[in-house]
Amino acid sequence: MRVYANQLPNHLSKGLKPVYLVFGDEPLQKVEAIQVIRDSAKAQGFDERLSLTADPQFDWYSLFDAFNSLSLFSSRKLIELEVDKGKVGQTGAKVLNELLGLFNPDTILVLHGGKLDAATTKAKWFKNLDAQGLYVPIYPIEGDNFGRWLAQRAQQSQLMIEPQGLTLLAEFYAGNLLAAAQELDKLAISFRGQAITSDYLQRILLNQSRFSVFQLVDELLLGNIDNALKVLISLQREGLEPNIVNWALSREVLQLLEMKEQLDAQVPLNQILNEKKVWKNRQAMVTSALNRLSVEQFETLVDALQTIDIKLKSNSHFNPYSDFCHVVMLFGFAAQLKGYRLSA
Repeated sequence: MRVYANQLPNHLSKGLKPVYLVFGDEPLQKVEAIQVIRDSAKAQGFDERLSLTADPQFDWYSLFDAFNSLSLFSSRKLIELEVDKGKVGQTGAKVLNELLGLFNPDTILVLHGGKLDAATTKAKWFKNLDAQGLYVPIYPIEGDNFGRWLAQRAQQSQLMIEPQGLTLLAEFYAGNLLAAAQELDKLAISFRGQAITSDYLQRILLNQSRFSVFQLVDELLLGNIDNALKVLISLQREGLEPNIVNWALSREVLQLLEMKEQLDAQVPLNQILNEKKVWKNRQAMVTSALNRLSVEQFETLVDALQTIDIKLKSNSHFNPYSDFCHVVMLFGFAAQLKGYRLSA
């Protein structure tokens, strides 16, 4: 039976199943789903927990011993087996099918791992286990759903964040649940039950490091590529979350693109700056960028940043700061790099 992660607590309250299948690539939901199974099992006397990993050297037949062996500490046992994307092989499939005959009220099996492909969910061993328990697929939470998740999480932490602040957090972490949850946990330490404004959130989020991403943006607007690279390297050394850098750059570039399109349509510059609420101390920098770069060049920058965003959300193995260096170069030499694209 398939249930979503947010439905799992309700199902667990109705009684425990002999087997749970928790698979997906979003780490926070997966960890929390497994933890809520652990907590429910412990509350019902499953005091022993055995954690196994099905690596290439794993002895699948040891599962029979795990099910049959008696414990000196508890009569009820929770067995967790990590399986990479459900790739169990022929031996694993054989053992898992035979385990069905050993299921009993005093033993629970939890299989977990990365996202499953369609072939795995159609395999005989998977269907047999699914029929006896619960399958919890873990999907990414994005877009409006991420905003709703943030609001619910903030409420659970007794945080009173104004709507604009939640929007800021949603843009800032762009579907990165783990980083967003950590930020909410930090806020809850000092501000539980207190009102939190979007202005305050912007200050603390964008000034987490000595070198602010605002400084990076300002250097890019002025065309100071050497300085921008130095700031970028400093941000990387300080371990600033790549989503923060990408969010700040994307927000600025999208606004610049809109302003350049209006400028090309003969809308007066002062009117554009006022409508976009560009602060007076930044108007000269913004004007400098608008004078140097064309609509097509801004579109190239948008494309590059969207490619980085896709990589970040898909948990691709890449160095985002290397890609940010390319973006910095695009700002400085867009005319020479016309048509340049980052590979997805």
